[in-house]
Amino acid sequence: MHKFKALCIRNARCFSSEMDPRLVILNPKEAGLYRKKFRKQTGIWSLNSNTEPATWDLNEDNVNPVLSPASVVAAIEQQKPLQSNLTYSSRRKLYDSLLSGFKKDNLSDYLLQSNTKPPGFSKFTKKDLVNFILTDVWKCTEIEDNISQIENSIDLSERDFVLTLGGGGKLLREFSKNGAKISLWPAKLKIIVKSSEPTFEWIQAKLNQFLETMKVTSIDTSQLSLNLNNLKPQLSAIQQITDSYFQIVNDSLICYTAGSHALSNNRLAKRMLYSLASRDQKWRPTSYYYNANVDSQYDSILRWFGDLESLEWDQKLVKWSRLENSRTKQGDDNNVETDESVLLKPLDDPQFEAASKIEPSSLTKQLTQITGSMMGTLEEGVSRTFTCTFGYLLQQTKEELLPNAGMPKIFVTNIPNVVKVAGTLAHYDFDVEMDLDLESEIMGLGEIQDDSTNPGEIYTTRRKDEKYDSIPNLRHFKFIADPQLADAENYPPIEAWVTQNEDDGLDISMLALAQEKNACISLPSRSADLKFSVTDSITMDPSESNIEFFEKCHKRNYKDVDRAIVVNWQGKIVRYVCLGCYYVNVNEFRWAGQKLQLSRSSGQLKPSSIDATLVADDMYVLIASATSLLAKLDSESKKLVE
Repeated sequence: MHKFKALCIRNARCFSSEMDPRLVILNPKEAGLYRKKFRKQTGIWSLNSNTEPATWDLNEDNVNPVLSPASVVAAIEQQKPLQSNLTYSSRRKLYDSLLSGFKKDNLSDYLLQSNTKPPGFSKFTKKDLVNFILTDVWKCTEIEDNISQIENSIDLSERDFVLTLGGGGKLLREFSKNGAKISLWPAKLKIIVKSSEPTFEWIQAKLNQFLETMKVTSIDTSQLSLNLNNLKPQLSAIQQITDSYFQIVNDSLICYTAGSHALSNNRLAKRMLYSLASRDQKWRPTSYYYNANVDSQYDSILRWFGDLESLEWDQKLVKWSRLENSRTKQGDDNNVETDESVLLKPLDDPQFEAASKIEPSSLTKQLTQITGSMMGTLEEGVSRTFTCTFGYLLQQTKEELLPNAGMPKIFVTNIPNVVKVAGTLAHYDFDVEMDLDLESEIMGLGEIQDDSTNPGEIYTTRRKDEKYDSIPNLRHFKFIADPQLADAENYPPIEAWVTQNEDDGLDISMLALAQEKNACISLPSRSADLKFSVTDSITMDPSESNIEFFEKCHKRNYKDVDRAIVVNWQGKIVRYVCLGCYYVNVNEFRWAGQKLQLSRSSGQLKPSSIDATLVADDMYVLIASATSLLAKLDSESKKLVE
């Protein structure tokens, strides 16, 4: 401001008093003044010298006239198309013309002058006003542009085709948003594009620009003691996780990545490949090694991807991969640098082909043999549950850090007839119910919803069987024989599920749980154990005294309730003590196309716990879960419970 005034005074001295005083006001551009914003303040222009050069002059002849509201209405009315049926491209051009050519006040004046003001239009944004004018005032409808929609195909190499599909098809979605219809032909490595000619040219340029971002890394695997031909399932999983493409050339692995995250994905693929290398003689591709540091952060990556040889463009195959952070050791016999990321290898080929085509691993054969011998035959009225506990680092000494709820939990199985796997955040015991008597299931889990549910949506489910109508009202009781009894260990624990029916009465289901057999298998790395047990569930009829107990608990009259019940067990009256009453809410969560069920309970013994159940259509399931995923589900479940 002071610079401007000084220039005015200096130039004023150069002119005589007879000269036009308007010449004293200099052109700001010629005077070297710069501005970003200006405002009229007591007759003086306030300037800011920190921005771009000004491009106007102050001569009266060059001042732009201010349009009147009537002129604005006429200018907008001239934009109105002669026909209301517009193609997508025509409507888009008209939309952009109104959006960039007029201010929000101009559009509001047009609606006021034409008496088409919508209710609440003062809260409309500029885009809302443009859409309202096109749709409701001018009645413009969009029709298919058959003339401009030309079908073209883009032939790609296998490498470029795989990279183009990376990032969940982000690039293809961008093409679709710009008016193109995209179809895939994986068998012939083609992308079918139906669009106008300018849009197709833009897509080709965009695709070339994407492929120009490609990053290439050549990894000499001869120093890593890796047999790449035996690691194709692991390499396939790494490709899907890192959105990369691998090519094996002699003893080297060429890694290609593209896109905005090409460099980071390239580095991640390299680190994950190093994690497959032999650190010592005990390390094998099927080994597991976990970081016992509970403060470490873990991620679970669940991806959609398909088999290029068999996948049609309108089909999807669900496959699961698992990336888990881990502590790894630097080998003495090679120069592999220490890395903090390792792939948790699946037991079998993650392609999940038909059961008859899969060659079971040695661990799978052990699991199948043990479960077959432990299940046996069922008696009438008895349902049988197979339980697996995955213990972590059980071989460690007490001085080292032992796992707890902060550790990631994983259970991999391809046992035939597995229909459900459930895990608890605190203990992570897995209940695998065999396909023997599904009607006797009393887990309290809600029904499976259809596939039309939006991914990522969490909602409360309601059970639709004969016993339970409302899951949120479900009470879960646990009883054990009175410890003061001399033969208390001879009586099995009892669990009961109580819910309210339509007649305001109670539906009660009581089960006696008799544990029969136990077994244990150590994983190849000796870093963890799999413990198995079989439990028989025997249905019981509650007595009148039992029903009275449950009714008082349902009304929360705990002061008047004796914490024990009397049960007739095989003709003998036995006193049972109640360990706790749990109020269960069951929700369902969709994650990457699969169905996850949550059972959240609160009670006296466990103030907070959460069970996550993955239900898959394929009997061969790779289940991946981590603290980050369960913590997210836990927080979402809390919102529903509250």
